[in-house]
Amino acid sequence: MSNQPPLALSEFWNKLRLRAITFDLPDDQTGTGTGSGEVLRASRRDVLWQGKAAVALNRHDAQDEIKALMDEIRHGGARFLVSDPKRRGPQSDKLGTLQGNSIATVHSFDLGDRRKLVLRGLPAGFELRPGDLLSIEYGADPVRHFLARIQRGGTFAGNTPKCELRVLPFLPIGLEVGQVVTLRSPVCKASYVPDSYTPIERLPGYDGGFEFKWRQTYR
Repeated sequence: MSNQPPLALSEFWNKLRLRAITFDLPDDQTGTGTGSGEVLRASRRDVLWQGKAAVALNRHDAQDEIKALMDEIRHGGARFLVSDPKRRGPQSDKLGTLQGNSIATVHSFDLGDRRKLVLRGLPAGFELRPGDLLSIEYGADPVRHFLARIQRGGTFAGNTPKCELRVLPFLPIGLEVGQVVTLRSPVCKASYVPDSYTPIERLPGYDGGFEFKWRQTYR
């Protein structure tokens, strides 16, 4: 199933009645202690988003539909897109009215500093703040989804408005100038973490909730 397109937000993730989630980046370093109390650190090669979804109880029919999708993910290996429901758009433009039909694109990036990203395409005065998320589709066969959190924000300015940002994780190899940057419901592609699913309990009148873990994948 890894060669198949991931399930779109509307096909899976947005159908979940999410009671609670975790949605974050793990530490990018590992460490071991020495007898003197020093911590020896080593950087991980890749930092991938990960999280846990806690799904609320629901009617039998509605939960059965979700269980069928979970079967496809758990046993069929289907990938799926995920998005942080608490960060569906920039803090300065939660309803998307300021962005309107404008499209943000990659203006430039620095190969020597893979946290630096310059965008263009949005109106002068449009602000992106620390904590905002963005995603970029790049590559082919398969298409990859880069998701980043803005660490240092900025405001679009100039005759051709541009905005310089610092983001994490590091910009991936394969990014190109001109690629579209998604600011509303930015996504990454995820896969199910084996053995993390808690079965649904059948109850009179409704089905109980369940939980599962996911991890970002570029495959």
